[in-house]
Amino acid sequence: MAATTQPKIFKKIEVIEGGGHHGGGWKVAYADFMTAMMAFFLLMWILASSDEQKLRGIAEYFTNATLPGGSGVLDGATLGPPAH
Repeated sequence: MAATTQPKIFKKIEVIEGGGHHGGGWKVAYADFMTAMMAFFLLMWILASSDEQKLRGIAEYFTNATLPGGSGVLDGATLGPPAH
């Protein structure tokens, strides 16, 4: 009787350990935060470099805004000393 040899079968088992890469969702949130911070600092820089007349114009623009069926958002009040 002849001995028949069977081929050897090797199973490769991949072990996946936790604590590694958790996806890239944090990158999107971080990019959104950095964009908002850049816009905020640009706004602060523009407001700091504007003269008083331009700042009053901006304040008046938002003072006269009205809600549907309502009165002015700031009810005619402005921030700062009165205009000369």
